[in-house]
Amino acid sequence: MTGAKARLDAIYADPEDALRCHKAAGGLVVGYLGATVPVELIAAAGALPVRLKGGPQAETPLADRYMEPVREAYLRRIFDRLLAGAYQDLDALVIARASEGLLQFHHLLDHVRSVDLGLPLPRIVFLDILRTPTELSARYNRDRLAEFCDTLGEVGSVLTDAAVRDCIDASNHARAMFRTICTNPGLDGSTRLKLATAGQVLPVSEFVDLMQQLGEGDRQPGGPRIALTGSPQERPGLYDLLEARGASVIGEDHDWGERLYEADVPSAGDALRDLAEHYQHHAPGPRQMAPRPPEQTLGGTTPDAVIAYYEENDDTLGWDYPMHRDRLAASGIPSLVLRGGSDGALAPGEDTRLDAFLSTLAQNPAVAR
Repeated sequence: MTGAKARLDAIYADPEDALRCHKAAGGLVVGYLGATVPVELIAAAGALPVRLKGGPQAETPLADRYMEPVREAYLRRIFDRLLAGAYQDLDALVIARASEGLLQFHHLLDHVRSVDLGLPLPRIVFLDILRTPTELSARYNRDRLAEFCDTLGEVGSVLTDAAVRDCIDASNHARAMFRTICTNPGLDGSTRLKLATAGQVLPVSEFVDLMQQLGEGDRQPGGPRIALTGSPQERPGLYDLLEARGASVIGEDHDWGERLYEADVPSAGDALRDLAEHYQHHAPGPRQMAPRPPEQTLGGTTPDAVIAYYEENDDTLGWDYPMHRDRLAASGIPSLVLRGGSDGALAPGEDTRLDAFLSTLAQNPAVAR
């Protein structure tokens, strides 16, 4: 357990280490943005799929020349690093239309490339997966994935049905292991988030080995049990903040957390159709048409409360919170909206509201332990 936690902390501190190691060994690496990129197809082409993270809070002087201030902080940081040449060794960068922010990111990148032809950029691939629950969308998505396979075949190996199915099976195995780990009450929220991140930057075999070594957590569960919703949390700052106040973060529905591992890709039939269906309906993100309620965690434990955390400039802006609030209240689950930064730092005055909310939960005799 100790060695696995140290490995997990190292991945969190430097999530691009696997990328560099794979490239140094002569391998292909395809970076991607958004949760609707079929990583199974990238792996079937013989490349390592690595989801790019924004990283810790930092100045972004290059991005500031082009990107308006209303863009999410993580996209600003990635854009700044792109312009600085940090990702020029990627064999391709796939940008999914998983949010309005990512769509605008792609359009802006197109513009910058047109005015600065000397930028050290990797090959850029735009992938449009529709999330509307219709048969027309399903057919459109399969066609986009067929085109994506052709592009990946130019980057790496030509994809075969057998290779795609093998990669689907391997990813499904990893998803099942992650779901099992989520049922361990001793696993704290920060560790679960870091583990979810590791699954998006490591080869599947290494991710499986890490989960096998991790085993059960040693945390003693206690305090109000919280489920998070709202803005993506690619770093555990908010988790640490809540758990330092005695709460337990037992689940989340944002697109860097446990929902990535909730559903398997179907294991029979046309592989591209199966993948298209999976990423149309089950990949988390703001464009998902029928997301699972945030209080339904993979661990199966009902939370004592739900906290909706929204980063400034998040393109969802909490539009669906009133519906969640009313539905949760009808089930006897209190909720709270918080505003803050991309690293989990609360906006001025929000800490007072949070402390009052958690105090009320802790004093409520109806809160189960």
